[in-house]
Amino acid sequence: MKISFKDSNDKFSCQIFLDETFLGTVRLNAYKQKWFVEPEFKIPNNIITDLKNKFFGCSYEAGKKLIQLHRSWGYSTRDITFGVDLDEILSFLKLRR
Repeated sequence: MKISFKDSNDKFSCQIFLDETFLGTVRLNAYKQKWFVEPEFKIPNNIITDLKNKFFGCSYEAGKKLIQLHRSWGYSTRDITFGVDLDEILSFLKLRR
């Protein structure tokens, strides 16, 4: 498992990669001098609201949190398949009326 950080040109953000898979970005809040996390994968809404209020002291800490979130939520939401798409479910329910 290879974790890599790619700094932007303006030094206010950093992209986080895990085995060459883009996980998201950590950005610096210039006013508070703290870093926050912007994941590129789906996570539950209550965790998203917690992340908006959570700041970290450095990009490394924020990147570690992003990787921890990906281990908890990234794999599980990506691998879910229901076998039936939404249109089929809706047409089935309409026919039952």
